[in-house]
Amino acid sequence: MPTGAEWLALLGVAALYAVLPGPGTRRVLARALRDGRSAGCRFAVGKALGAMVPVTAVSFVLPYCVPAGRGGPLMFLLPGLVVVAVGLVADLVLAVSAGTLRAHLAARPGSPDEPRTVAGVAAIGAGTGLLVADRD
Repeated sequence: MPTGAEWLALLGVAALYAVLPGPGTRRVLARALRDGRSAGCRFAVGKALGAMVPVTAVSFVLPYCVPAGRGGPLMFLLPGLVVVAVGLVADLVLAVSAGTLRAHLAARPGSPDEPRTVAGVAAIGAGTGLLVADRD
């Protein structure tokens, strides 16, 4: 089993991986902006449950390659659970934040009629930022 320092390193890498924008993160954001907090949270939970399928499969297939007494399925399952849990927390924070933003914008007079407009502008802004970013 991993040592304490290895668990901390895993948590750090999992947190970094969880906050990097990707297609799943974009879908959580879009769902929360379009349909609200609860829809974004449901999507995040579904995404985490879907991520558990390969984690579980690998945990019960790869241990046959590990010498006896080295942890067996738990050697792969526990770190996988940690990565999925950290990703779920990050997605839930994003969903709640985006859903709160949606509710705030909907309550303000003069705000965009469609939350999709806000999501679209945010996506275009992010894409433009990547396009003009310094690529040294």
